[in-house]
Amino acid sequence: MADTITLENLYERAVQRLDDAGIKSARLDARLILMKSLNISHTNFITEIKVLSFSAVNLRVAQENLDKRCEGMPVSRIFNEREFWGLPFYINEHCLDPRPDTETLIEAVVTAFASKRREALRFVDFGVGSGCILLSLLREFPNAYGVAVDISYEALKVTQKNADLLGVADRINFVCSDWDSALRVRGEDQFDVVVSNPPYIESQMIPKLEREVIHFDPMLALDGGISGLNPYKILVPKLKFLLKSSGRAFFEIGKGQESDVQRLVEKTDATLNGLYRDIAGIIRVVDISCGDK
Repeated sequence: MADTITLENLYERAVQRLDDAGIKSARLDARLILMKSLNISHTNFITEIKVLSFSAVNLRVAQENLDKRCEGMPVSRIFNEREFWGLPFYINEHCLDPRPDTETLIEAVVTAFASKRREALRFVDFGVGSGCILLSLLREFPNAYGVAVDISYEALKVTQKNADLLGVADRINFVCSDWDSALRVRGEDQFDVVVSNPPYIESQMIPKLEREVIHFDPMLALDGGISGLNPYKILVPKLKFLLKSSGRAFFEIGKGQESDVQRLVEKTDATLNGLYRDIAGIIRVVDISCGDK
């Protein structure tokens, strides 16, 4: 009879391996990897941890996935999925791994447009990536229409896949282009909401990022130029053409960038309506409007 190991022992060994590899979230990651690799529900993991046992053959996939995590690959990258705003998103190497901080942007839009949840609003997302922002908003606003803009065709394919999975594909259009030439906006093409989580990390800071970021997130989604402000210098001046008179723009920003972004807003005679803090208390989202044109 083949040797077996209980889930409890397997879990403790997995935690030790990850801890030895310097993984800060060793216990959480070990549990998630074992649950996914061995097809165990969260409930069964808790209630049957002392009962369930596995053969060496059954454990091969789990061990391979633990190896990947020890090498620095995030759990979301191992399984190509990430939960965002309570929704499941497929991700791959062509798009940014969505972070909980970005949910601050969804909260800001939902709060600002709470009275218009059933209206046929028009959204546009610059640098859409996995689609986590735009598609979450389309789920929150069931009569809204969205435009997904990304320079990466492969990223747009990820958004398309997620739009299909989330049932909003019939309310979204895709534009593969750089931001400068993406949209030739006429009056009838203006938007109620412009959103973006652009690359905002200063170029010189890229080598100092955590290995989970620098080795697995696409550089295109990280590098914001020498000052980290390149995307905002493109997007903010566009707002007077992109936004309806009652429209608003919501951009994610990096830690400490709010003053620089505010100066860009003031240069274009736009208005900074508010700043939103993430779960760590860091200012993470700016809310901008342009008023009557």
